[in-house]
Amino acid sequence: MEFVQDVDSFALYQQLLAEQVAIAPGILFSSQKQYTHHVRINYALPWNNRVEKAIALIGQRLGL
Repeated sequence: MEFVQDVDSFALYQQLLAEQVAIAPGILFSSQKQYTHHVRINYALPWNNRVEKAIALIGQRLGL
């Protein structure tokens, strides 16, 4: 998922991890410090309220 340039996906990762929501900041997928405003969200279980709240939290942290 790509965000606007000023989003620091590693900072977002740290904020969310403190609230027990995990994302993968894009910088993990580059050896040249690219993708700093990208994240990967993986989920393979049935949709439930916990997942919905986690997705909503990501939106809140981004000001959406």
